[in-house]
Amino acid sequence: MTSIRSHAISEGCDIIMCIVGNKSDLQQEREVSRQEVESFASATGAIFVETSAKTGDNIDDIFEEIARRVGEADAKKQTKGTAQRTASQMATLSTSMPGDNQGSTCCK
Repeated sequence: MTSIRSHAISEGCDIIMCIVGNKSDLQQEREVSRQEVESFASATGAIFVETSAKTGDNIDDIFEEIARRVGEADAKKQTKGTAQRTASQMATLSTSMPGDNQGSTCCK
């Protein structure tokens, strides 16, 4: 999973990784401890949720959490883009101040 995140970062992508443990209704048959998975998820920056398709536990919750994080990432990207555009516009404005008619055929 760290190679996935590294690749995404190198490509300028923001990704959401999620580990979903299904069949949480069968605790007696668990092969990996919750603590072990939580530790792995934390180390890799992933979300961890245990679900049960049988009982419906956490099924909606995981999709809602992913959607919330996608929305947050999109909002950050839009804010960053707006800030970059504003900085670019300010640089353009500062190089062409009113009254600076050098090379212009207008308003002489």
